[in-house]
Amino acid sequence: MNMWFSNIPRKGWSCSTIIDMGRRKEDWPPCDMCGHTHIRYAHVMQHPSYAGTLLVGCVCASHMEVDKEAAALREKEFHKMLAKADKLALIEEINLRWYREHDLSEANMRHPWVAADNGQLWMRLRKRLRDYDETIYQACVWRDDDVWRAIVWDMGASGNYKQATWLDTDQHTSAMEAQDAIMEFLFTLAPTELTELCNVTE
Repeated sequence: MNMWFSNIPRKGWSCSTIIDMGRRKEDWPPCDMCGHTHIRYAHVMQHPSYAGTLLVGCVCASHMEVDKEAAALREKEFHKMLAKADKLALIEEINLRWYREHDLSEANMRHPWVAADNGQLWMRLRKRLRDYDETIYQACVWRDDDVWRAIVWDMGASGNYKQATWLDTDQHTSAMEAQDAIMEFLFTLAPTELTELCNVTE
């Protein structure tokens, strides 16, 4: 049903939130206002003269608010929030996978990868060996056009810069590939002597 031709208010609406209806297109409902467009990102619209709420698409929301930019900006920010959540979930998956594969204590992990505002992913780890002094490493991955770069700094036991190792000779095509290369590098330095690989927060 096209609500634009009904007797409900056409202007003066406001959006309370946006709901992600999921990745599967078959789960996307039609817009409550126009009845035509199936929407993944539903703008929840309310009006002082209307008892309930309407789930509408970005275009209809802009007309209901009489503000074309507000709805588009709101949905853009919502996309950023989802992307950040997906990135954090990916980082969590990488962390857990490595610690399980190498039988390291997940209690020592404490989410080592940190996402910077410029899109770079940073990690600062302490690597402790059985018969050697501990070593601190700082690693970073970032996107450079169509490839991902990776670098690891050996900071020594004191945390002062000693040596840098670039790990992007294979032209990593994703952040996960670059992160895997760093974790592989750190683990294979002395795998039989490794007793702890944990995040350094200070």
